Amino acid sequence: MNEFIEWYLNERHHLWPRNVWCGISVTSQATTPRIAALWSIRQMIKLRLASTMPTFFVSYGPALESVNFNSYEDAFDWMIIEGESGRGDTAMLETETVLNTLAWCRMNGIAPFVKQMGTRWAQQTEADSFHFKGGDVNAWPEQIRVREMPKG
Repeated sequence: MNEFIEWYLNERHHLWPRNVWCGISVTSQATTPRIAALWSIRQMIKLRLASTMPTFFVSYGPALESVNFNSYEDAFDWMIIEGESGRGDTAMLETETVLNTLAWCRMNGIAPFVKQMGTRWAQQTEADSFHFKGGDVNAWPEQIRVREMPKG
């Protein structure tokens, strides 16, 4: 990925299209090193394009376990939080995990967006009978009905 970014910046004369965002997916603590790679890309672009930085994001999903994002607060601008959907045995996204992640985002100036709570949450709470993925915002506890977009 770094090689592509380097090539692109050299070929495009230091221009970055506004409609291209850079992001990665994190599903568990074991996948958080991907954020360091995203941070290094951010730094490379920042050195070349101080005035036209793209949006950097992490898709925390499907959230298979609670993740400690400390030390990554400068790596991205937006976090999408989502529970696992599908048939069969899916992971449960706990409301407490969402609340802790939302608090971390707010403390670090990162816009959080809760996309869905996941199939198991929808089944266990019986609060979301229409959307089997737990995607009905109105069925969620009020404090996690958060859908913010990054500034810019």
